Amino acid sequence: MYLIRLYNIISLLFHHTNLKMFTYKASLTETLISTLLHSKEITSETMKWADYLDIDLTSPRIVCIIEMESDTLEVMAERTQIVQQWLIAQNKQNLVIQHSFSQLVLLAPALNSDDKWDLNQHITSLQQLINYIEDPYFTVTVAIGRYVEQHNAIPDIATSYQTAKVTLQVGKMRYPDKKTHIYQDFILPILFEKLKQSWEKEELDCIMQKLQEADENGILRNTLFTWFENNMQSVSTANMLNIHRNSLEYRLNKIVQITGLNLSNTADKVLLYIALYSVY
Repeated sequence: MYLIRLYNIISLLFHHTNLKMFTYKASLTETLISTLLHSKEITSETMKWADYLDIDLTSPRIVCIIEMESDTLEVMAERTQIVQQWLIAQNKQNLVIQHSFSQLVLLAPALNSDDKWDLNQHITSLQQLINYIEDPYFTVTVAIGRYVEQHNAIPDIATSYQTAKVTLQVGKMRYPDKKTHIYQDFILPILFEKLKQSWEKEELDCIMQKLQEADENGILRNTLFTWFENNMQSVSTANMLNIHRNSLEYRLNKIVQITGLNLSNTADKVLLYIALYSVY
């Protein structure tokens, strides 16, 4: 009887020690991930901690941000845990950190089993997550950052994270009903974000101000945006706007008259595109 009690006590102590070690390592892993997200400089100390945690920093990774919304804190807390567990179950090499109450940051292995970059595979995986967890009480939006090819031994995770952040921001603003946003779809709008705090932005605003003053209901700006989004193809633009091609040509000619820019001229076309995307 005494031996059984002693065994139970030792088992309990062993379990408690293991739990403390697990918690300690989990905390260290979060610190390591945070360091990788915010710094391009990987110190020898960081490398040592990564080795201790059995994390291979030379393995290429892509950063994804998973943003969650719910009306109740209980649902948010419960589902956030489920999302984390699901991500780890899908791939044990996934690194996940809770960046805020509503956001998880995922550092996923970038390459597939053939050591190839396959964006569609990441999109499919995150779509499976959305299908698995989302319901009327809990919604998920994801953003996939830029895959930065390695030019040295350590992948540039910080750049992938920064592009994922701005992809989520721009994607939600432009397509609020869309669930998955990809950096490659927003490269130019993302780069134009930097213009919003510069004197160059004021120059671009002069172009759009003329159009805005003559376009109170926004029809011309929406037409121009749709035209660019459809690669300046008249047929697909007219179909998207549900108007006749002649009506489209009339609107485009009206835009030319208002802005003084020639849509047949490449430089004018690019200038109008930049001006539109810096505000749209």
